[in-house]
Amino acid sequence: CVGNLWLHLVLFSTCQVLAISTSAVMHANGAIKADYKWCWAFMDFFHLGGGLVLLAACMCCFCIVTTFMQRLTLKMSEVVGATGCPFTMQATILSLVSARPLGMHVLWGSAYIDASKALIFFGVIL
Repeated sequence: CVGNLWLHLVLFSTCQVLAISTSAVMHANGAIKADYKWCWAFMDFFHLGGGLVLLAACMCCFCIVTTFMQRLTLKMSEVVGATGCPFTMQATILSLVSARPLGMHVLWGSAYIDASKALIFFGVIL
């Protein structure tokens, strides 16, 4: 459920940012023959700002959760080692935790969002 909401917000915000940035470039290049009205600037600013804020919020929330979950494995190994647990048991516990990348998965569990994917996404958009 959360992954579908996230996907919707990212797709909607991406379309919003791309529409505003494309129309601004087309107006600047003269590809659109209509006169640019001053009130459109408020709409463009609102939609561009809103789209960027939503994208940043979506990406940051998922990156923070993924980073925390990946660090949890290291912390778990420290805690289990400090309790005096035998190495064979530690290996079993850590292999179970490390079997799948931890984090916020999207696209029906096939991909997770981390900082590198978020930076690549923003690099492509901007």
